[in-house]
Order: sequence, then structure tokens, then C-alpha cells
Amino acid sequence: MSLKSPYDRLLAPIYVPSFLMALSAQAMLILLPLYVLELGGAPAFAALIMGLHGIGILVFDVPAGMLAARFGDKPLMLVGLVSILAGTVALSIVSGLWMLAVFAILIGAGSTAWVLGRLSYITDFCPSAERGRAIAVMAGVNRMGGFIGPVAGGIVAEFFGYPAAFFTAAISAAAALILVFFSARKSTLSHDGHGVSLSTTGRIIRDYAGVFATAGFSSLTLQLMRATRNLLVPLLFGGMLAGIWGLILAVP
Repeated sequence: MSLKSPYDRLLAPIYVPSFLMALSAQAMLILLPLYVLELGGAPAFAALIMGLHGIGILVFDVPAGMLAARFGDKPLMLVGLVSILAGTVALSIVSGLWMLAVFAILIGAGSTAWVLGRLSYITDFCPSAERGRAIAVMAGVNRMGGFIGPVAGGIVAEFFGYPAAFFTAAISAAAALILVFFSARKSTLSHDGHGVSLSTTGRIIRDYAGVFATAGFSSLTLQLMRATRNLLVPLLFGGMLAGIWGLILAVP
């Protein structure tokens, strides 16, 4: 039985990779602070590393938008996936605390490129009447992967160690990268991207200041609450089984 449009067009390039990356990303976010504690790092240092992951997301947001306008959606998604894959593989190999911090920034930057590339891809290849449904399905797929990822990652970490859990997450990211590389279509750019600059970004901020001040502030508050939950629970109860915390934190 064939899928209805737009789901048929987005299954391989967006939905399946989104599920795989949700598995990988959510497992990594839960396990990384616990891994820092296991290596002898202080809770404050674990919080710093997770903060640096967020800084990677924040700093690369605007450049990712410029890259999407200049090179298109598919290259941006691939850059994001390669960055996440490289960072996750590195987490499974290195054991120095400051090296973990460096790769947390890399993964954060890659996550921004991946998320923005997906949304831009849906915008380019779905008519306006289909975009709401397409994004809703993507959000549901993310939620499903976000539930399974911490549970699976916690179980692997408990029985085989944190490096094995990170390497498993890297395998999931590699599968997503292969799917996007072979199934995503390259968008046709309506311009060469040279008009996209920081001055353009400043103009957009001024023009939509009201939206940023209302919806943007609400989104910021919700993200702070989610980030605090993901960080504080493992730090406060780091002695409990990683698998148990993976299950608890997977609940929306």
C-alpha cells in the first residue's frame, strides 16, 4: 500500500532519518552528563559541557540559514549529519573532559544544520497546503525516536559502557546520513545566496520584533525547562542506573 502525498516523498529523505537522528541525539543528551560524572568530572563541569552543546546550536543558527540560502537544503543536511556523526564517534573514543566539551560544541552546531535543513527541505518540496501535515508527521517521528533513544542508550550504557552507547548512536547517525545522501533531492536555488548577510538578518529581526518578543520568548522559556530537566535529573541522581533515567527522561 502506497503512502499518501507528501509522506511518500519525505519518507526516505526526512522521516526515517529524523527517527534515526532522534534516537541518536536524545540518547547522547541523556548519557553525556552521566559520562562526565563517571570520568570524575564535577556536576558543574557536566553542566558546562551541556551548555557548550547549546552554544554550538546558538552560534551556528544564523550561519546555517545563510548556508541553506547559498548552497541549498541537501548540502546543509549532509553537513549537519557529518558533524553529528564525527562528534558522536569522537565521544566513543576520547576520555578527556575538555575534549568532550569540544565535541559537544560540534554536535550542537551539526544539530542546528540538520534541523534547519529538514525544515527548509519540506518548504521547498511541499506545497503550502501540505507543509503543516508534513511537519506534524516529522514532529511525531521525532517524539517516537526521542522516547526510544534514551531507553535504548541507557540499557547499552549500563551493560556495555558509555563508549559503546555513543558508538551505537553514531551507527544510527551514519544510517541517517546514507539515507539523506542517496534519497534527498537537491533543491533549485532561486538566487545565488549573495544577498544573504548579517545585515539581512538584522533587518528580519527588526521587522519581526513583535513575533520574537512574544512567541520567541515563550519558546525560549519552554526550551529552558526542557534543558533543565535533561540535565538536572541525571546530575542529582547520577548513582542510579542509566537505563532507568533513560526511561524517565524519555517521557514527554
